Amino acid sequence: MTCGFVPSAERMSDSCNELMSRQHQGEVGTLQRPSALESNCLRGRFARLQTAPPMRKKRSASLAALATIIVMLAAACGGEPEQTAIEREVQNYLQSVVAPAEISDIDCPPDAPIRPGSSFLCDGLVENEFYEAQVTIIDAQGRKEIRPRHAVMQVIAKETSVAAEAAEALGFDVQADCGDSLYLVVPVGQTFLCTLEQADTGLTQDIEVKVQNEIGATDWKLKGS
Repeated sequence: MTCGFVPSAERMSDSCNELMSRQHQGEVGTLQRPSALESNCLRGRFARLQTAPPMRKKRSASLAALATIIVMLAAACGGEPEQTAIEREVQNYLQSVVAPAEISDIDCPPDAPIRPGSSFLCDGLVENEFYEAQVTIIDAQGRKEIRPRHAVMQVIAKETSVAAEAAEALGFDVQADCGDSLYLVVPVGQTFLCTLEQADTGLTQDIEVKVQNEIGATDWKLKGS
């Protein structure tokens, strides 16, 4: 096979135009076997350029396909996963316990054993502070005991009660300062600090306040004593 120079489509088109013009003028016979050029010209192979589809269409199609993939991925991955029935039940119960504070994002183990006597921990956020509760399955009907492992206390209310208890124990009026937050979220059995200020002298003393149970009952002692 011999490979030769292949003329461009533009040059072939010019050749066809010239050939057609000569044929029209009678310079080329129409009864003789046509040459390869004449055959190609008659079939319109080179007389009219066939332009490739615009790249914009291909690009648009590609972008449309990409957009579809992105939408599918967003649908699959977007947003927070839906809570399980147990998580909703736990969150609804705990909300009634911590009110008027707000609880959110309760998360329980996905493989938690749901059988009588089994227990597991669920955690979440109360006023953006870590909060945890223990869930125990009571019977085969799935009844549960939900026991908080943190106490949620309104700071102003706790300051008032601590000041009253300290004043009675010390024999003089005091004010308590337990911080600037609206709520205290403290593990049961742990302590937090408050400061007592004597009303008459302005003298201050730090105290340790220990959380006794999940409803926020506390005891206190002078720090260092």
